[in-house]
Amino acid sequence: MDLNSLIQLKRERFEQLEHDIADPCLFDNRKRAEEIMREHASLKQLLAKWAELESVRKQLDDNRELAMSRDVEIAAMADDEIPDLEKRVADLEREIQIDLLPPGEQEREIRGCAVHACELIARELGIPARDLDVMLWNRGQGERYKSRPRHRTRTVYY
Repeated sequence: MDLNSLIQLKRERFEQLEHDIADPCLFDNRKRAEEIMREHASLKQLLAKWAELESVRKQLDDNRELAMSRDVEIAAMADDEIPDLEKRVADLEREIQIDLLPPGEQEREIRGCAVHACELIARELGIPARDLDVMLWNRGQGERYKSRPRHRTRTVYY
C-alpha cells in the first residue's frame, strides 16, 4: 500500500469524525468526545501536511520544467530554488511517514532511530535517503536476511 492509499483512508476517517463531531450526543460521553477530538485534530494536521507536500511537489516539478527554459534568467531562478524544494519535499515526506506510525512509544522510537540512521548514512554516502531506503529494503528481501529473527513492524511506512 502506498502513501496515497493510506492518505485516502485517513481522509475517509476524517470525514467520519467530522460527521461524529456534528452529532450533539457525542458530548454525552466526555471521554469518547475527547478521543474523537484528539484524533480529529491529528488527522487534520496530517492532511494539511499532505496538501502542503502535494503543493511543494507541484512547485518542484514546475521549477524543473522552468529550469530548462530558453530564458536564462527564469531558468537560473527556477534552478536555484530546486535544492530547497527537494529538501522540503523530503522533510514533509519524513514528517508524514512519522505521523502515519501506529501508536506506541517503542515503535515510534525504533522508527525514529531508523529514519535518523538512514539520513546520516545517506549523507555520508552522498545519496538521497530515499534511495538508501530502497537499497536497504531490497537487500533485506534476500533469504539471508529473511531467515533471521528481527524486529517486525505492522507497516513498512516510517
